Amino acid sequence: MSKEYIFENNLVNIGLMCGRIIKSWKLILLSGLIFLSLAFVFVKLYLKPIWMSSAIVSSPAYSQLSEIRTEVSPLTNIDPSTKILVSNYTSSKWLIEQFVQEYDKYDTKLEFIKNNKKLFGITDGPSENLQIKNALNKIDLQKNKNGKNTFELTASSYSPEVSYNILSDYINLVNSNVISKMAKNLNALVRNEKDILINKSENAYNRAYIILDELKERNNFALRLAKSAKVEYPKENLDEDDKKFAFAIGSRALEEKAKILNTTKSLNVFNSEISILKYNLKMVNDIKIRDKLDINVYDLVKSPSEPLTPEKNKALVIIILGAIFGLILGMVIAVFKNK
Repeated sequence: MSKEYIFENNLVNIGLMCGRIIKSWKLILLSGLIFLSLAFVFVKLYLKPIWMSSAIVSSPAYSQLSEIRTEVSPLTNIDPSTKILVSNYTSSKWLIEQFVQEYDKYDTKLEFIKNNKKLFGITDGPSENLQIKNALNKIDLQKNKNGKNTFELTASSYSPEVSYNILSDYINLVNSNVISKMAKNLNALVRNEKDILINKSENAYNRAYIILDELKERNNFALRLAKSAKVEYPKENLDEDDKKFAFAIGSRALEEKAKILNTTKSLNVFNSEISILKYNLKMVNDIKIRDKLDINVYDLVKSPSEPLTPEKNKALVIIILGAIFGLILGMVIAVFKNK
């Protein structure tokens, strides 16, 4: 069989197919319209418009953190070695980093979604876990490409109001979590400093007791010497070989001194460090860092708002593909129908 015959035969077959397709244009058009309608119905029923609320945040301003810095300032005054840690936990850079990490954290999103199932339209049942998994993608974060330390936060839903509520509530949750973390770190520093001061105070009191016991012992020796020498009242020019056990003030004064030493409770007289430590300990005890502070660990460049228009979806693509598939199917039916 020659190549010319095969070529001519193929042309004839193609011509016949085209003829069948042209004759069945109504069938092809009907098939296209049917699948176009089906695609349109699918889009209307199942492919809802997506509304996305967004916000842009950056590092918090220094003034926003003045309250917490003022609260912990006594700590750095008492112990300068804590200044670096305190500055780190209250720095704008550290806080925005923690905010971004917390916002994009899987566990944080999961907790928020499980506590707000109604907001995400999640229903109980076998598909609940799948619905929760899909909802995780509705909360997102992107770093802006403008070179600045700013981030775009987004939340999507099938309603503009719901997308705004999701974003606002989630931002508040993340902010609260970061504040709690900051407070936890600062409270740990406060507790550590308190333990150090308590330990120092105990040592200072022990030294004071040692000094007091030594004074009592010396006074007892001096009293015995004064009584032995029958020195009852102070003597100005009494020669004494041992200055440690001076009894020139007389036995009466020494007896009174013994009473004072045995009954005194003012140990700071014997160790002045006690007064300083007591004052510092009081300052540390007065530091009260609350987990719920009325501050933001971010600065809003663009506040969350209800979106005005929905995001582009695949509705048009699905409708066009439906129409094309219908036309192709109609052509196939036309060819085989008239064969």
